[in-house]
Parts: sequence; structure tokens; C-alpha cells
Amino acid sequence: MGTSKILLKNNLPENIKSYLEIINKNSQTILKMANDFLNIALFDSGKVKLDVNSVKLSDLISDAVTTFNIICKTKNINLVIGEIVDTY
Repeated sequence: MGTSKILLKNNLPENIKSYLEIINKNSQTILKMANDFLNIALFDSGKVKLDVNSVKLSDLISDAVTTFNIICKTKNINLVIGEIVDTY
């Protein structure tokens, strides 16, 4: 995570910066998932109370599509997603 942030400070081609931003975002997501997993273990043991937060589904889907789009391009697959509308 730290390495990708350092590299992003350099003058790099846009496509490389785009990949580094995805790497950085995905590593943050993995770190959050690990923290969430640890929180679930604490919750199960009765040491933590549940904190419910709202999530913007369109942002989650957009991030996933961005990540998978790189993989799809390497396999000549065109990943298409329609408009996502959040309703509350």
C-alpha cells in the first residue's frame, strides 16, 4: 500500500497511474475486510457492539467493475454495466 502511494507521487504515464490507483484502492479494501473480519470475531465473542453504516451500492459496484475491467481487457472481454441508481 505504501509503495503504490509513493509511486503515485512520481511523474508516470497515465495508464501506470491508473493501475497504481487501482492497486492502492484494492489494498485499502483488503485491509478494511481484514479489519472487518477481526471485528466480527470480537463481535462474536461479545466484546464489540454492532455499528450499522449505510453503504453507497453504486460506489461498491463501480469499484468492482474498475478492478475486473483490467482483467477482462487482458482476455479480450468487454465488461459492460448499466446505470446504477441508488435508492434510499
